[in-house]
Amino acid sequence: MILIKEKIINSILIVAIIFLSMTLFNIFKEREITNNYKNVTLQKFKKRRFKVVDSNKEINSEIKIHISGAVRNPGFYHIIPGTKLKRIIEELVILREDAEITNLNLNKKLYKNDKIIVPRK
Repeated sequence: MILIKEKIINSILIVAIIFLSMTLFNIFKEREITNNYKNVTLQKFKKRRFKVVDSNKEINSEIKIHISGAVRNPGFYHIIPGTKLKRIIEELVILREDAEITNLNLNKKLYKNDKIIVPRK
């Protein structure tokens, strides 16, 4: 009688351990998939919207603009035509402490070969 009870208890414990292992595996797998999705989505967004230009190669359906002045990362950037300056400043450019953007038209849409100079205070 005791042997049968031990077998039943052992069987229940084995089933519980297997169930717990599968549950934990699924939780970690879902987290990994979610993290990978976030990273891939962010990388795709950055790759599609903004690119720092290292050479003079042409990129289809994107334009080149130049940003300088009171910014920490001046240079040439590829963006989608018609992107507003406000979005570029929020998502791409790092302003310096002495930047004065009150005189800039933040709703200006940027097009090919635009040059933006962020004034200093």
